[in-house]
Amino acid sequence: MARQLSHFAVEYAQAAIQEQIGQVNYMAQFDDQGATRYALVNPSEELNEIEMLTQLLEQSEFDSLIDGLYRESELGSELTVRTVNKAGEVSNEHAISITNATLFTALRELVTYITKAAGHENVKLEGDMDLFGTDNPEAFLNFMLGFDSVQYIERAQGQVVREFTPQSGFDALQSAVESDADWEAPFLSLLNLARMCTAARIGTAEIIEGALQKAISVVPKDARGYFALGEFYGALNEHQKSAEMFEKAIPLDEDEPALYTRLGLAQMNLGMPANAERNFRKAIDRELEPKPSTQYLADMLVSVGRGHEVPALWKERIEADDQNADAHVRLGIALINTDQAEEGEKVFDNALENLEDALVVKRMYAPYLAQKGDMDRALDFYEDCLDVAPTDPGLMYEYAQTLVAANRGFEAPRVLRDMLQLQLEPNLRANVLATLVETDQPKRAEAVQLAAQKVEEGDVEGALRELRPLKTWLGDYWKMWAVIANAYNAAEEWRDAEEAAVKLVDLYPGCEPAYIEYATALAGQERHEEAYQALAVALNRISGSAAIGLNLAMAAKKIGRDDEAKMLAGQLRPALQQRPDLIQVLDQLEK
Repeated sequence: MARQLSHFAVEYAQAAIQEQIGQVNYMAQFDDQGATRYALVNPSEELNEIEMLTQLLEQSEFDSLIDGLYRESELGSELTVRTVNKAGEVSNEHAISITNATLFTALRELVTYITKAAGHENVKLEGDMDLFGTDNPEAFLNFMLGFDSVQYIERAQGQVVREFTPQSGFDALQSAVESDADWEAPFLSLLNLARMCTAARIGTAEIIEGALQKAISVVPKDARGYFALGEFYGALNEHQKSAEMFEKAIPLDEDEPALYTRLGLAQMNLGMPANAERNFRKAIDRELEPKPSTQYLADMLVSVGRGHEVPALWKERIEADDQNADAHVRLGIALINTDQAEEGEKVFDNALENLEDALVVKRMYAPYLAQKGDMDRALDFYEDCLDVAPTDPGLMYEYAQTLVAANRGFEAPRVLRDMLQLQLEPNLRANVLATLVETDQPKRAEAVQLAAQKVEEGDVEGALRELRPLKTWLGDYWKMWAVIANAYNAAEEWRDAEEAAVKLVDLYPGCEPAYIEYATALAGQERHEEAYQALAVALNRISGSAAIGLNLAMAAKKIGRDDEAKMLAGQLRPALQQRPDLIQVLDQLEK
């Protein structure tokens, strides 16, 4: 409650004076078995020490701050606020009493206190409905309590503490919806909470499903509730249920193209391409240019062997807007993919000549030209793009790779080292470091490849003899650590395998084999619960990985989580239909 009182009061104050007001982040970061997690820090039971506040101010750009203490009792609550400057001087200490009935009055008093502290006297605030969105203080109170869960997951980027459950957040938001069904904020926040929990695997499927169903029961005429439930079922690969929800949503908002698009995607997953095509076309009819569902329709046509129909879709988009660079690019690619390379190249070349802004055409044409072997032209286009976006990491990396392919690898290290000066996403950084090793130290990179071959041939000891001396020189080369972890596991040297896998995860958090090697090393030490937890973290990081999902299901089964193993096996089955050996594993997991 204390967190949300300050959060909403600052939001309203900022809106009233049109100025930025800083807020304290009530979270602590910690390491949990190799994963970074964030814990909520509950406000203290006493006002903060002045010395701590002055230290905080010295480290900030602000001259003063507002400190507060929230206390609850059976008779109501009280909020004490005060202003502290860098010299540690306290001013304007003020107490605000809060009851359910006086919540809005108390919030207004707090907002006014903040705006005055920011140097704005006599700020006029709007009426309750305009300011708070509702005139029901009970609904607003529950909304604040539920929104705390939304904000926590959002700020933690899904990396919440293991023991966190969203149930109380859902319950509070549901109460707010029931108190004022016409107020959208709690309803939409509940849907958002469900989406975040689904994406980050927070809470159980039953909790999320139940919360969405309850919200829909209160607001049955809002298509957005069915849309969210359809998304949820889709994430669980329950595509029939997903399609049913989108079908229920459409009569409630027949002009919303996203409903038809999502229904079409669910039908594609159900093996109903004709139905999907009808709904993709309905979505396109309702969309404004550039009509994004065209790409879904194009993908569907390709999947059923009708790729020859795709160019016509993009020609239609170009006729509607001849400066649509993306449509030109996709037309060119569609022609190339249907064995009309010469025509596709003409489309690219004409776009380069006729578009007012052809940069995206150069960006997409360059990799095709490089693959074709026209390195000089590809490099020219990359360099034109780099003139406009000199610090685009993806562009720089493709350029470096093309330099290597063009036998100009001696130029690549400069580009790669420039990349390492940027704030790179960890997975890209790992691959940049790997490419730098392979261009700067090719003989050592080759030694790692030879060691990997020895592991495959069963000469584990020989591989480890080759690899041990390389640790000194290739400490940032993730491919070496992958081979080492695999070799140690093959040799049943579990502790060494664990250490190598941890190093690999640190270097390359998106590496699927890293987590599997780590879990294997833990299981070899009979640390099965830790292996399960590690794989759960991995699936959260790499949500589409069938390999990690399968290993997680087996780990769950090993520690007696049979229901979870069955659920995961059911989700994996559509993706593994072409692997009869793995289907047998899924059958065992579902027993």
